[in-house]
Amino acid sequence: MRIAVGWVIVGGLGFATVFTLFLTPIFYRWIAVLGAAPGGAAQRLKAEVEGAV
Repeated sequence: MRIAVGWVIVGGLGFATVFTLFLTPIFYRWIAVLGAAPGGAAQRLKAEVEGAV
């Protein structure tokens, strides 16, 4: 019984470590590529402010 619980704990910690260190940055990079260009919101805001004046 203790061996099974040990495997679950070690496996869970290993999965969480791999997910946090490797998969999260990969997913973030994919989302960043699919999103708008960096500074795009600032450029749109500047264009709106200049158009209103």
